Amino acid sequence: MATQIQVRRDTQTDWDAVSPSPVLAEGEIGLVVDSSAKIAALKIGDGVSTWKELEFSLPVMSGVDNT
Repeated sequence: MATQIQVRRDTQTDWDAVSPSPVLAEGEIGLVVDSSAKIAALKIGDGVSTWKELEFSLPVMSGVDNT
């Protein structure tokens, strides 16, 4: 099986607006970036749990430059 890395990136508002909540593939990274709030955080998919069910893998970090 070929290895592929995929990263999805959006604001928390947009992640929450998707219905039904997306399921990240096993090992797939979902990144929350919100330059207005200056935060960034990520979740790593398990192939089963929805975005809303997954815990953040890193604490929310402030002061992120999103440029």
